[in-house]
Order: sequence, then C-alpha cells, then structure tokens
Amino acid sequence: MKHPPNVALWITLLFLTSQLVGLAILNQYSLIQDGQMVYRDVPSFLGIPLERPDVSPAVISSFMWFGLLIGTLIVFLLLRQGWFLVWKFWYAIAVILCLHIALASTLPPLFSTILALAFGAWKLFRPGVIIHNATEILIHSGLAALFVPLLTIKSMLAVYALVAVYDAYAVWKSKHMVALAKFQAKSGMFAGFVMPYHVPHKKIMKKIEGKKVQLHAFRTAILGGGDVAFPLLFAGVVQHTLGAWQAAIVSLSTAISLYLLLYFGRKNQFYPAIPFLLAGSLAGLALSLLL
Repeated sequence: MKHPPNVALWITLLFLTSQLVGLAILNQYSLIQDGQMVYRDVPSFLGIPLERPDVSPAVISSFMWFGLLIGTLIVFLLLRQGWFLVWKFWYAIAVILCLHIALASTLPPLFSTILALAFGAWKLFRPGVIIHNATEILIHSGLAALFVPLLTIKSMLAVYALVAVYDAYAVWKSKHMVALAKFQAKSGMFAGFVMPYHVPHKKIMKKIEGKKVQLHAFRTAILGGGDVAFPLLFAGVVQHTLGAWQAAIVSLSTAISLYLLLYFGRKNQFYPAIPFLLAGSLAGLALSLLL
C-alpha cells in the first residue's frame, strides 16, 4: 500500500474536485453562437492582453509537448543550480495569471485580478496545506480555460499519450522527474497537490541545542501538476465535443484509476501517474460512448 486509505482518498478527492471545478469554469467561458459552442476570450491582466494563439489543434498539441520538455529542462536547471529566486518569480507569474483566468470566469476582471494577486501572495509568502491545495484547483482550471478551446479529442489524446510515455521514462528510467519533484518540494513551491500526514509509531531522536528531543515522523503524499492538468484538459475537450455528463464520467473514471494507484502502489516507490490516469480517461471515454 503506497499510502493509507484515508490519505489516498483525500488526494483523490482533491483531484476529482479539480476536474469538476475545471469543467464548471470551462462551462462558464462557453457560449452558443449559431448553434455551436464557442468560448469567450480570457480577460486582460493589468492591461496586458491574454490571447489564445490562433493555431490549429495539431500545432497547439505540438506546442504543449515541446513546451513540456523545454519547461522541464529549464526548471530542472534552475533548481539544480540553486536559482530559487528565478524559479520563484516564474512560478509566481504562472500562478497569478492562471488564478486570474479561473476567477474571471464568474467575477469582473478587476476583482479577479485583485484576488489572484492576494491568493498568489498568500500561497508564495505564507504557504500552508489548505491555501496551497485550494489555489492548485483554480490554477489548473485557469490553464484549462486557456488551452481547451484550441484542442480536439484527437490532438489532446496524441499529446496525452506522448506525455504518458515520457512520464514513465522520466520516473522509471532516467528518474529525473523524481529529482525534479524533490527539488520543487525543497524550494517550497511544488506544482500539484500535497497532503502531509503523521506516520504512527515512528519517532526520531534528534539533538537540539545539546539535548535529545523526540520528534514524530511525517510523510507526504504528492500529486504533480501535470497529473492534474492533462486529465483535465482531456475531460474539457470531451465536454466541448460530446457533452457535460460524458466529461463527468471521464473525470470519475480517471479519479478511480488514481485511487487504485495510490492504494495498491508500493510504499516508498515513485510511480508515473500519467500512464495510469490515461488508462482511466480512456476507460471513461469508452464507457460514456457506450451509454
């Protein structure tokens, strides 16, 4: 068992919440024109226009794939060299912009800007488990609102499958994704969900100011940002193409696959989540087409 059942359930509930909130925010951005579903533009941020690129689904999926590779390399180099300030600035920009896009789905742009700045500052300078995980839900929703309108099921499935293969290689073979996750955690800016929990019956004796002090051990269950984003992008495209309940089935099926991975995985072992999530997404899509 990789994590206790209650911890696995909490991570799964966070994941499922992020999927459903993301689908709801996508629905807020959508409207019907001439009998077709289209998406309204994302609002500007502090006068800076935020526009979706006018490119084909094949181009945007290629952009996402190569962007993932290049972005991972840049982040790895920044953290490996100890340039945490640069990483923190880059991370802050991404967090605030995605929060703004998500909040602007229901709020006036001025209010969404103010709240995005406030929540972003809180997340970065006064971090905690609740604010971290709550903002992660909105961050991935904002990312979905930006990219889903540019994708089709076919193009999203192609990049989803490529990322699954890459994730398996990066965790099981090269192991650089494991190192990247540890570096992010060390910097205090982890992209994804975090759930620390007490490890019963395990205590550590440590010397503090010449005295031995008994400390309780804690473990942390984590789920990377990509493990949340790619299933949401896929479910969002399914919602746009097939409908809301089909997307909900896909999200629920993917959440079940995540829980099974967290429950049955071996303790102290790192697993690439994307291949298992992809299997869950495809199972959900197949089920929704049969019903």
